[in-house]
Parts: sequence; structure tokens; C-alpha cells
Amino acid sequence: MAGERVTLELRQGKDVSLHQVDLSRNKHWDHAYASTVHASQGATQHRAIFHIRAPETESEFKQARALDNMAKVFGDRSFYVGATRASHELRIYTNNKDVAAQAVAAKQDKTSAVETLRRHEHAAPTQDKNADVTR
Repeated sequence: MAGERVTLELRQGKDVSLHQVDLSRNKHWDHAYASTVHASQGATQHRAIFHIRAPETESEFKQARALDNMAKVFGDRSFYVGATRASHELRIYTNNKDVAAQAVAAKQDKTSAVETLRRHEHAAPTQDKNADVTR
């Protein structure tokens, strides 16, 4: 690196190529060593690592409704996208194999905004029409 110029050395097999990058013109820099499942959709990588962290204590697990929350993040659709990015090697890391298996097996069905609103309307407690709501 010299001033606002960087020389990149790229290796592919035995081939090595050097590329000059002017940082004054290329201000966005992405190291690309990690990305979310959503950002990786449509991309293929040689290797992929999928990390699924489960709560470590029983109280933490119960308190946060952990499995429900994990299923929203790591459910079947997200896991499929993450697991199919790798062309050669996929590694899955977790601190709880059983909980991770349940989380990735959970269905992540798509819902529309209207369906979500209807679900919340039905779940909301009915309010007494004579209740004082000004406090």
C-alpha cells in the first residue's frame, strides 16, 4: 500500500497476478470473508461455513424462546440457501447439535403483509369498549 494505491496479489493455482487499485476512486472495500445467508443468495463459493449458536444455559434457552427465534433465522429456507452456497466443502459449527437440527428443520413459510396483520389482529386481546384508554 502506498498512499491511496494498493497492489493486490491474487493467486489461482500456480498463477499469480498483480492488480493496482486506486482507493481514491474505489472507496467501497469488501473483504468478503463473511456474509449473511441473505447476501450470499445466488452466489457460489468453494467453501462455506455455517455457524448456528444455541443458548448455552437452560434459563437462557427458556427465557428467550430460543428455538422459535432460532427457527426464524436458521429455518429450512435459510439453511438451504446457506448450505447450497458451497461447491466443494461445507462446515457447520454449533454448540448444540440437537437444537441446531430442530432449528434448521423448522418451516419458514412465506407470509404476506396482510396475513401477518390478520394474525396480529386475532392474537390481540379484545379491549373493553368502556375502558378508559387515556391513561
